Amino acid sequence: MCSTGFCAIVHRLRDAWWLMAITGLMLILAAAGAEAGPGIAKATPEEPKLLAEIYDGDGTFSRLDGARRVFVSGTTAYVVSSPGGGYTGDDSLTLVDVSDPMNPELLAEVFNGDGTFSRLAGAYSVFVSGTTAYVASRFGDSLTIIDVSDPMNPELLAEVYDGDGTFSRLDGASSVCVSGTTAYVASNEDSLTIIDVSDPMNPELLAEVYDGDGTFSRLDGAIWVFVSGTTAYVASRFDSSLTIIDVSDPMNPALLAEVYDGDGTFSRLNGPRSLFVLGTTAYVASLDDSSLTIVDVSDPMNPGLLSEVFDGDGTFSRLAFANSVFVSGTTAYVASSKDASLTLIDVSDPMNPTLLTEIFDGDGTFTRLGGAFGVFVSGTTAYVASGVDDSLTLIDVGAFVEDVLVGEDELEIDWSERDRAHPW
Repeated sequence: MCSTGFCAIVHRLRDAWWLMAITGLMLILAAAGAEAGPGIAKATPEEPKLLAEIYDGDGTFSRLDGARRVFVSGTTAYVVSSPGGGYTGDDSLTLVDVSDPMNPELLAEVFNGDGTFSRLAGAYSVFVSGTTAYVASRFGDSLTIIDVSDPMNPELLAEVYDGDGTFSRLDGASSVCVSGTTAYVASNEDSLTIIDVSDPMNPELLAEVYDGDGTFSRLDGAIWVFVSGTTAYVASRFDSSLTIIDVSDPMNPALLAEVYDGDGTFSRLNGPRSLFVLGTTAYVASLDDSSLTIVDVSDPMNPGLLSEVFDGDGTFSRLAFANSVFVSGTTAYVASSKDASLTLIDVSDPMNPTLLTEIFDGDGTFTRLGGAFGVFVSGTTAYVASGVDDSLTLIDVGAFVEDVLVGEDELEIDWSERDRAHPW
C-alpha cells in the first residue's frame, strides 16, 4: 500500500517516461526514413543507384541494337529492338533473366528472319500476359504472339498482319496491350484493332476503329494504347490527342471523349508517344512538347487537365523528347531520348507534380542512357531501354518506392496479376 500522493507521483513519472520513450522512438524511426505511422515524414531519399548496364555487343547480348521498349514479368525482362530515328535496329525480342538485377543474364534472342519469326520487322512494343508475349511491329504491320512458358525457348504461336485476309488496319502497328483474353493494337494507320486471343494460336478479329470512320476523328498516327478496366486510352501523335474509348463490349467500341493539343484546355500534348493510367489519372508523355501531361479521367466522358510540366519550365530540365512514362505508387518515371535521361516525379498531388531527381547519360554514374526510349518499373527496380546506346539499364529506385502500411491499399502494381496494361 502507498499513500495517494506518493502513488500519483509514481504514475506521473511512469507516464512521463513512456512519453519520452515513445517520442524518442518516433524520432529515430523518422530519421531512419521508416514509417512510424501515417503522417511521419521520411528522410530525403537517396539518389537512384546503378545496378547494371547491358548492351549490344557486350560479349553476351547481340540483339539489342535499337532497344526500344521493355516489359518485365516476374524475373524476366523482355526487350524489343528495331531501327528508327536515324539509327539501326535488330528487329528482335530479347529475354533477360533479372532475378539478380546486378547480374542480368541472357535467356533467349529471337529476331525477324531467324527461320521461325517472319513478322518482327520494326518490333516496337511488347506486352506479356501470363506465359504469352505479344509484340507489335511497325514494319511487319503485325502482331506476333509467342509462348514464353520456357523463356529459354520462346515458341511462335501466331502472326497476324495487315492484309492477311482478316486484318486490314494493322499497318504500322506500334503498341499492344492485353486485358484478359483481348489484345488491343494501336497502329499508325490511324486505328485501334481489338483481337480475341483466348486461343493465342488462333487470334480472331473483334473490331477495328479508325480515324474518319464516322465516329472517331482524332486517331491520326495512333501510337500508344493502354487499357484500364473497360476503358481504352489511345495516344495519337499526328493528332496530338488522347482518345478515350468504352470497350466493355469489345465488338462494339464506343467513343467516350477526345482531347487534343490546342483544344482550349490542353496545350502540351504535341506529339504524344506514350501513356499510362493509374486509378483515375492518365499520364501522357509527349515528344514534340517534351512534356508530361496529367489528366483526370474519373469521368472518362469529361477528362480534365490536372497539370502540365515540360522541359525548361523552370523546374524540369531533362524532359527533351519525352518518349515513355510509367507510374508506380506516387512516382512517375519519364524516359527522354534527346536528354538521354530518366526523370522521377512526385505525383502524390497530381495537380502539383514535383521533381524528385533527374539522372542522365554521362552524369558520372550512368553511361548507357543514350536515346532513352522506354521505361518500366517492377518492385524497386527501374528498367530503361535506350536506342542509341543499344542497351538496357537497371536502376535501384527503392528510395523512391512508397512503403505500404499495414491495412493500407497496395501502391505497387503486380503486372503479372493485374488485368490492366502497359504496352511498351
